[in-house]
Amino acid sequence: MLLNWLIAFVEYCFQAPVNRIRAKYFTVTQLKTMQKIITLTVFIGACAVYSKEQFA
Repeated sequence: MLLNWLIAFVEYCFQAPVNRIRAKYFTVTQLKTMQKIITLTVFIGACAVYSKEQFA
């Protein structure tokens, strides 16, 4: 459970500043797309570290 909160915290640390800063330059759709990309990147990284396997 602690690991889940740690992963969510890392995601938030990247997403919150990006959403505030970039809101002037990007549409809501573009911001949402960036959010999904960040989420998937963090999730894949966490899975690779946890399972000790390389991403193919």
